[in-house]
Amino acid sequence: MTFDDLLPHVSPAEAAELASLASGPVLLPGDEGYDAECRIYNLNVPLKPALAVGAADAADVQAAIRFAARQGRPASVKTTGHQQVHPARGGVLISTRRMKGITVDVGRRRARVEAGVIWQEVIDKAAASSSVSALAPLTGPSS
Repeated sequence: MTFDDLLPHVSPAEAAELASLASGPVLLPGDEGYDAECRIYNLNVPLKPALAVGAADAADVQAAIRFAARQGRPASVKTTGHQQVHPARGGVLISTRRMKGITVDVGRRRARVEAGVIWQEVIDKAAASSSVSALAPLTGPSS
């Protein structure tokens, strides 16, 4: 018996219930867009959640987490798919790639960044918002 066997599949009615609360897509295995929503860079650990949620905003993330909690399912979150370490089987996958808001406050030297933003987008926004000497987001190395 595997973990997949312990949790029943999410029914279309359950998925529709969550979809009525979310502004982003809610996808079951086999739905158009499911594979694209679950795609990651590490092909050795394919993501096969019971349900994939393409969060468009924080309310979608909250709705997906509440859904997972009510069902006793694990929840996983991904943006680009670089750091997934488990296959999300039986769980709810929340993709944040649509959450692209960036607000730069030059006067306070702060930026507010939503969960789907790629760091290069922050650098570009900061550079466009100020002189180079005023704001320069810190960037760490990636091996």
